[in-house]
Amino acid sequence: MLDTIAPVIFARGGSKGIPHKNLSLLHGETLLRRSVEQGLRAGFSEVFVSTDSPEIVEEARSAGGTLPFLRPAELADDVFPEWLSWQHFCSFLESEHPGLFSQLLVLPITAPLRAEEDLVSAINLISAGSWDVLVTMTPAHRHPMFNSVRQNPGGRVELFDTSVRTVARRQDVGPVFDLTTVAYAATINFVLRAQNVWQGHITGVVVPQERAIHIDTPFDLELADFLLGRRMYDGI
Repeated sequence: MLDTIAPVIFARGGSKGIPHKNLSLLHGETLLRRSVEQGLRAGFSEVFVSTDSPEIVEEARSAGGTLPFLRPAELADDVFPEWLSWQHFCSFLESEHPGLFSQLLVLPITAPLRAEEDLVSAINLISAGSWDVLVTMTPAHRHPMFNSVRQNPGGRVELFDTSVRTVARRQDVGPVFDLTTVAYAATINFVLRAQNVWQGHITGVVVPQERAIHIDTPFDLELADFLLGRRMYDGI
């Protein structure tokens, strides 16, 4: 089953929230290295890394990653969607390894607390063959239909979704989830033909909040460091 899945990390050299975020340390290990090692521990023989940065190339190779190319600079600018990098990588696979891989498993470095079981769930679901895309998600603690508001130019505040004014209880509208960056998966054929993730037939894996921390700011990194330390102390 793993033989048809290409695990890949997309790691740009630039980052605005945290400079050189991909090489930031978490308990003495770079975020990039953690993602590479998580992919290898999940059973893959290699984990690809797509980057424009020579520094990231060096760290990725040191961690055991496979660097088949240096990503074109125009695909590393944050004004372009990462989807274009997915398509670039899929085109490489189709050109250099025709027919070998049928799915991608994307492992963002921004979710360093993912567990092997999260990846196994994603792998099993996408391998079933009935979905174009898989996303990971965690239960939202604040329902957007009740907690999202907007303010008009005159200062008046109202619910963003006014259709729920007659709904008295959050339970009556069902659960909602926050997207996470623990993992994404997609079929290569879909990536090559679609313009974005949301054009596909999509499923999801639910991940508990403590494993779904997303690194975007220095505070997120501090929180992840604390949670990882607690996990290590508890022997989990």
